[in-house]
Amino acid sequence: MSKKRVALVKRAYKVLDRDGSGEVDYNDICDTYNASQHPAVLEGRKTERQILDEFLATFEMALSGVADGIVTMDEFLEYYSSVSASIDNEDYFEQMIDASWNISGDAAQYRKYAKGVAIDETKPATASRPKNGGSAAGSGAGSYGGFAKKNTGKATM
Repeated sequence: MSKKRVALVKRAYKVLDRDGSGEVDYNDICDTYNASQHPAVLEGRKTERQILDEFLATFEMALSGVADGIVTMDEFLEYYSSVSASIDNEDYFEQMIDASWNISGDAAQYRKYAKGVAIDETKPATASRPKNGGSAAGSGAGSYGGFAKKNTGKATM
């Protein structure tokens, strides 16, 4: 990674390391990452703690291959080194890091958008085509009622 990217990633890490201990753990991340609306939590398959532990493990596995619940600066840098390899544009990398970790503090503008809000699956999905647009069948208008969801009581993946 370039020096500029390393500096950005280090700034992001400092945002996450809320207690300044030099390690990011569950206590640091639980106020930053809201797992309560994660689909697996809503479905009762996992707890918020399990989701947060998995989130932390994402960063840990890149360097050590061991998920111990503590993300070090080196693990965080290694993770983003892999991400960085696929992004050529410096400005885009900066935007991605800033948007992910709110380094600039501008995320307040996004607070009006709900994060992780569950979709109400009791209502059918609908989509309409413009009446002037036509369609492959030539009808000129149409609607899609969504797939019928069959409740079998069994878990699906």
